[in-house]
Amino acid sequence: RLLEDVVSLFPMPAEIDVDQLQWNPPFAFTILRYFLLVKYFVVVYFFCEVRHVPEYLRYPRPLRRRAVRRGALLDALPAKGVVAVVNAASDMKTSASGLALARAYDYFYCAAGVHPHEAGSFAPGDLDAIAGYARDPKVVAVGEIGLDYHYDFSPRDVQQQVFEAQLGLANDLGMPVIIHDREAHADTLALLRKYRPRGILHCFSGSAEMAGEILKLGMYLAFGGAVTFKNAKKPAE
Repeated sequence: RLLEDVVSLFPMPAEIDVDQLQWNPPFAFTILRYFLLVKYFVVVYFFCEVRHVPEYLRYPRPLRRRAVRRGALLDALPAKGVVAVVNAASDMKTSASGLALARAYDYFYCAAGVHPHEAGSFAPGDLDAIAGYARDPKVVAVGEIGLDYHYDFSPRDVQQQVFEAQLGLANDLGMPVIIHDREAHADTLALLRKYRPRGILHCFSGSAEMAGEILKLGMYLAFGGAVTFKNAKKPAE
């Protein structure tokens, strides 16, 4: 009915050559189509941001199946031999949601911290908030923290300040760290030598020489799927 009303605004001539007829959507119809598309995404965002309803009901029906699949996956992991999961955070929002998820599963744990991508949004009170999360026994590390000079989503000097502040906090709390280092090997190593934290460098991409230095500090190295890339010569070495 709505489409008929829109099309009626643009009456067709009385005589039409059917063989040459090509229907081009009226401008008003195009506007209506984009309006409905934008409205859908607004609805999705609204439901995803609601906090006072159960997680399953926060999402429109197309996204609910994804939440159900995640729950089914997490329920099945212990039977598959997974004994523990540490879910790293990237900012204060994911620090909170990670802790909520960790509380829901006995074998699930989390880290709290601010990733270098989000360092630009680091607020003065965030350090105290991380310390507050760390009091929960389900929080087992400060992370994911570090430096990322590949994307530079946050200014490098800000990344360094936020990284250093969280390294100091981890030492004060006696907690290990989860380190992100991408194309910032020299600065990362310098700060690790300064603070000498316990912890792990995830998805390590530095040289064999740097790996040796990290091990001398008593830290661990982790290698992700990127080690299988054809151009991943350093991690392979």
